[in-house]
Amino acid sequence: SKPDGVSEKNWVKTDPKKDFFVVFRFYGPLEGVIDKTWVLNDFELISSGKVAEISTYDVEVADPKTIAAALAKDGRVAVRGALFETDQANLTAGTTKLVARMATALKANPSIRLAVVGHTDDTGTFGHNVELSKGRAKAIVEALTRDHAIDATRLVATGVGPLSPIASNDTEEGRAQNRRVEFVLIKE
Repeated sequence: SKPDGVSEKNWVKTDPKKDFFVVFRFYGPLEGVIDKTWVLNDFELISSGKVAEISTYDVEVADPKTIAAALAKDGRVAVRGALFETDQANLTAGTTKLVARMATALKANPSIRLAVVGHTDDTGTFGHNVELSKGRAKAIVEALTRDHAIDATRLVATGVGPLSPIASNDTEEGRAQNRRVEFVLIKE
């Protein structure tokens, strides 16, 4: 908090290109920064974290309690792993397990509404990838409603194809990271 009798002067934020940010609020005259006379009480940490930070889980180890906590904290979670057959919207056995875990989290938190967002890498045509990502999100929503009795009004399926990469599509590792499903909290 602001020291008594001192006005707020500056905000300082590190370079977001470094994949990490820190935001401080400084109090007092700018000269204090230059001549190093500021003391610890002259600033406060406002925020810090990774740029575009999101909780990410492997399909094999995602558990319902952790997913629900991450949704409450971050507003979204990403799940990666062998979710679908190559170039298909068919669920794999791992995805079936994930859907069951998500259903458990949804049943334990009946007020949660989610957008299920499919993502792809940039292999193939743009139009195909957008349709594929939509089909994959729809397959998860259908499994949640059909197999686990989750109310369909709590879920929205959408796909963005390759429009929101979280890694470079120039390597197989990056493309694998971009092939994911995100569960995004819908706030009313």
